[in-house]
Amino acid sequence: MEKVKVDLPERVEKRFVVSNQDFIKKLLEIAEEISFSDKKYIQTVYFNNEEYVVPLTSSIKARTYLQGPQEHPTLLYDSEYFIDFKEAKDKYRRIKERVKTNLKDGLKIINKNFKLQVRPFVIVEYFRRHFVPKNGENTRITVDSQLRYFYLTDKKEVIELGKEDYNRIEIKSKEQDNQIALKAEELLKEAGAVSVISKKFMAYNLLRGYIEKNNGNKIYKELPGIEIEAKLELEGEDPFLEIKNLFREKNVSGFILPPHFPFTLVSGSLNRYYQDKKGVFKAMFRGNEARIIRKGKSEIVKDSYNLNCILRREENKGEMIPANSEIFKNSKFLGELYRGRKAFWVDKPETKRTYHISLDRCSSDFGELYELEIEFTGNYSDVKTNSEEEIIEDIAFLTKFILERFPQLKKSQLTKENWLLSK
Repeated sequence: MEKVKVDLPERVEKRFVVSNQDFIKKLLEIAEEISFSDKKYIQTVYFNNEEYVVPLTSSIKARTYLQGPQEHPTLLYDSEYFIDFKEAKDKYRRIKERVKTNLKDGLKIINKNFKLQVRPFVIVEYFRRHFVPKNGENTRITVDSQLRYFYLTDKKEVIELGKEDYNRIEIKSKEQDNQIALKAEELLKEAGAVSVISKKFMAYNLLRGYIEKNNGNKIYKELPGIEIEAKLELEGEDPFLEIKNLFREKNVSGFILPPHFPFTLVSGSLNRYYQDKKGVFKAMFRGNEARIIRKGKSEIVKDSYNLNCILRREENKGEMIPANSEIFKNSKFLGELYRGRKAFWVDKPETKRTYHISLDRCSSDFGELYELEIEFTGNYSDVKTNSEEEIIEDIAFLTKFILERFPQLKKSQLTKENWLLSK
């Protein structure tokens, strides 16, 4: 193993997607293209496992350079890889370390040093171009294209998850107010670029879609247009995995971890808030698309345990639309946050209802918010009983059960919108 010097070990990272190829011409006015390797195609391997034990704030990955795209991606266990350890400190700031070793030894190092049992989990392959400022330093700009995403099962089967037909641009600089980085960001916005989540979270989103499509029973919306959820605040990701293990180990008063869908799934999004004539709305950006969500006023509902942390509100989820749609240009921008989520589901077989227990990490310009949510998802029967009282009591029981075992969690009535826009 060889420790490798990183150009910007502590850096500010911003990510964008753009379809306009003219951006490269404008970029060359302030930067020049350089070559890190005669191999321009990159294979990046993210390590994790089915329970997603790697924290949302962390990225553990291996990277090697290829001559070109592989028809069927193959991991070269005895070949040299750069092993990167990256930690998010806030919305944009990252700390990065790198070592060089073969993939087989790198995996042993990861599991020993971090006390994890991970494996190569998702693979991203893409063509990369590197740019550095003509007059300046401490800035790197990369342009990635031809992206393909893959899932590596525990049986080493490689499953293609999806592709991206646009450019991803990453701007890395030593400080937030780096003038070259700001100029590059300005050129991007002129070219119609929009902010985007990382390749890691994009891979996890695609994997979530694949698993949901190919597993589990069909869920019917018993309360269409209504959201009912309990909110708990916590300091970090613990004790999310312990909570899931409680349902794995035993039947919890009629609630079980469903055998047909026992998965933990991870997703990420960039949530931007706007205001138009109809009021405030949220846009969830993923890649070059976004979904508009409008929610009504929150109502704290009564429950038999007097928890006062179960919220009910109307919710209208629109279709996916292009990220550069006119609605965003014609609305007032209010603020944005990055949201990473880990989630699992519990069923109540007696009523065929299913509930979503999720951990959210929200990161904004001013801080972070961790929330645990217990939310009604739907049921496996198309019979619409429409019994909100029963659903509220189910959520109340689950919330009380979790609070009794993990008193460090705190009851909350705080929505992400209120948290973000009150600052």
